[in-house]
Amino acid sequence: MNGRSLNRDNNVGRYRLHWTSSSWRRLRQIIRPHTGRLIRFAVTGGLAGIVQLSVLQALTGMGWHGLPANALGILASTQVNFVLSALFIWRDRDIRGQWRRRWAEFHLATLATTLLNLFVFVLAELFVPRLIAAVLGIGVAGLVNYLIEDNLVFRPAARRNRTVHRGAPLKLLPLDEAADD
Repeated sequence: MNGRSLNRDNNVGRYRLHWTSSSWRRLRQIIRPHTGRLIRFAVTGGLAGIVQLSVLQALTGMGWHGLPANALGILASTQVNFVLSALFIWRDRDIRGQWRRRWAEFHLATLATTLLNLFVFVLAELFVPRLIAAVLGIGVAGLVNYLIEDNLVFRPAARRNRTVHRGAPLKLLPLDEAADD
């Protein structure tokens, strides 16, 4: 039985994933190069959350209604998150001259993953308690956000400028010659 197989549990009639030691070893190989960046991503997200909550608390303390106060908190935390992401999480990736484009991509990614978070929350809440549904939404959206930032928003310049063709171009042969090879 390999680590990727799904086995039928005859008693319950559900599928479950069996993780073997090789499955865990492969997962660690995938995650290990990203460990430091994932920790910085989590710290940055936590700091952005503190900014959002602080703005919310300050504005509601001055008599603001909760919704606009929270909206301004989200806007402030998103800006802090972008700057920290550029300077702390993805600091090894040169973004000189690309701030506007990356800022726009960052905000589009944030919007998309916020909608994903809400979708996962609504779906999960049908099956699990509200707080667990919220944690699932945050987790799924956070993972997708990390992948978008890594592969799109803050991708290295080498990946951004990569051409389609690598090595020798394809050689087109007439059908009768291609059959001989």
